[in-house]
Amino acid sequence: MAEGHLSIPALPYEYTFPTQHVALVVIDMQRDFVLPGGFGFLQAAAAGADLAEFSAKMSRVVRRCQELVEGARRAGLYVIHTREGHRRDLSDCPFSKIERQASAPGTLHTVHIGDQGDAFDGPMLVQGSYGHDFVDELQPRAGEAVFDKPGKGAFFATGLDTYLADRQITHLIIVGVTTECCVTTTLREANDRGYQCCLVADCTEGYNDGFGRACLAMTTLSDGLFGWVSDESRELVRQLATVRRDASPVGSASPAQVLFSRIKQVNGSHNPIFTRLASLEELEARTEAVKPQKQDNRPLAGRLFAVKDMISTPGWPSRMCNFGKEEADLNEGASLTGSSSPVVDRLQKAGAVLVGKTNMDVLATGLTGTRSDVGNPLCKPYPTRIPGGSSSGSAVAVAEGLCDFSIGTDTAGSGRIPAAFNGVVGFKPSKASLSTDGVLPCMPSLDCVTIFAPTAALVQRVWLVAKGDTVSGAPSPTHRKAGRAVGRLEPAFKRRFTFAVPDEETIQRLCEPCFATSFAAATERLTSMFGATKAVLSRDEFQGFYDAGQAIYFSGLAAERLFHVKRHVENSGKLHGATRKHLETAAKVTVDEVLEAQAKVQTMRKWGDGFWDAHRDYDVLVFPTAPCHPTVTAMQSSVDDNLSIGSSLAAFTACANVLDMPAVSIPSPFVGEEAHRPFSIMFMAPRHDDGFLLRLAQLYQEREHTESE
Repeated sequence: MAEGHLSIPALPYEYTFPTQHVALVVIDMQRDFVLPGGFGFLQAAAAGADLAEFSAKMSRVVRRCQELVEGARRAGLYVIHTREGHRRDLSDCPFSKIERQASAPGTLHTVHIGDQGDAFDGPMLVQGSYGHDFVDELQPRAGEAVFDKPGKGAFFATGLDTYLADRQITHLIIVGVTTECCVTTTLREANDRGYQCCLVADCTEGYNDGFGRACLAMTTLSDGLFGWVSDESRELVRQLATVRRDASPVGSASPAQVLFSRIKQVNGSHNPIFTRLASLEELEARTEAVKPQKQDNRPLAGRLFAVKDMISTPGWPSRMCNFGKEEADLNEGASLTGSSSPVVDRLQKAGAVLVGKTNMDVLATGLTGTRSDVGNPLCKPYPTRIPGGSSSGSAVAVAEGLCDFSIGTDTAGSGRIPAAFNGVVGFKPSKASLSTDGVLPCMPSLDCVTIFAPTAALVQRVWLVAKGDTVSGAPSPTHRKAGRAVGRLEPAFKRRFTFAVPDEETIQRLCEPCFATSFAAATERLTSMFGATKAVLSRDEFQGFYDAGQAIYFSGLAAERLFHVKRHVENSGKLHGATRKHLETAAKVTVDEVLEAQAKVQTMRKWGDGFWDAHRDYDVLVFPTAPCHPTVTAMQSSVDDNLSIGSSLAAFTACANVLDMPAVSIPSPFVGEEAHRPFSIMFMAPRHDDGFLLRLAQLYQEREHTESE
């Protein structure tokens, strides 16, 4: 969808919304509420409504909502459906919700939630019943989110707030039934969370006209205390028709033949980026099968991507699960873990085409990109410097333009360090965000699936697909913490966002001079770009983050890696010396040390959560992604040097894994004699604030690009 704003007539004044950050929320257009004989009609009868007139009004609002939903779909807006109802045993239905009306003196409410109604088979407002489902005209399409809610508001006990934040939604257009109940309750919940809401009055209806009019009037009182009200659904549809929906909204997919030729040119014995590649015929057939069509609902149609070798993909053998075996003995990729990756499966179902499996440091051990048994990928654009690891091939494949995006893993920074060294975006989400099923366990308590792409915008699109959360009920494990304002990066938001950085002495001590200078320049640009406030962490605060990261290397956590990878090593003599020494050290860890390390991680995570609670004015932390960029020669001097340099690279990244915080590495200008040398900064946020983090990265990247032109 093209960037832009639309405006419609409304009260108390014109409602203007950004087309890329608005969603249409359709409230409870269920048979139980809308069709004759359902729960809604029983409520209307008890309220003294004329049922024939009420039926006509409901039919009219269904038609109007249908027109608006179709217009929103054509414009590429997110369309979200809510549905009120309960489990069959009513275990999620508050006693008061049933008892209050039933106990009223002289009550007219003789049929209640969970009772068999007269019109439909099955109990009323119970999940799975015919009446609980949506009316035929407003059935959700594939990919549209459905939130089953136990209450009147759509935010209570659901993951809606997280869903909107992940998609960077700031504005909501609200329609549905009933005006005086679920519609305005949802609007007020959204208002409290910072969303700019417009209720479309001719697309909503209620049981009592007087109550409905009063609710609409209250919404707009005091110059829009709760939001806007518009009676212009057809004008809104007309405006939406002017929105240009791109067939490929972010970047452009690469033609298979051109890409394959490029891969053959770059990938080879001197630059082994891939461990497995699709043939040209396979690529052409797959790209043709998912060729983007007009109004294509597949968000990644035609996108080409690569996957780190340790991620199981049926039909793609992996070296990682058979290290040391002969080529002829390789098994199917699914044998790696016993299951294929749901992340890869979702990407392919969304239209993305798998190009190949990428090279990596053996056993995912190390951040250097110099420990592969088949040769190491070359850093782009500085082949004399290390590519970073362990997801080296995934980062280099994107940097070389051999795929649109790639998937890797990150246990201590192995998704962000190679991204930084190769000048691309690398995103490590909150741990529960992306499934690690089908990924060879390295350190399962810390492992994350990560995404590489040229832009943060494409990273966000891939991440949303990989999450697979288009249908949601109760809050997921990724339910974000409330209280951090929606839209706090937008121009109209009066409080500028605040970022915190390590103190200057710490940066000078940990970073090579040119990286320290580049980081200082980046933080100054952040301040000037956004009018942001820069805070400085105390020495003790940064030490808390640093110590958390170092626990990966210098505690009983090392044994976790040995336990999970040793069965894949048939010939340890072929291992890189640094990798072998890692495993030898881990083998000496005692049970007591393991238990002590696990307890320490829990204590550290509580400390990390407490840090954000104590600094609610901080929106993000900003660190250099890496403290330096070693040369290949330096890594070859000795095993001990390889180990010490490798662990030093995690100075800023590893804490995000131990503390379970989302982090994104974003390219930033290098300040020094080698003007085009890659440098990146890292944004880190509270757990499950991933959407805000990616929005910041996207804006930073866009403004850097604008300033460089």
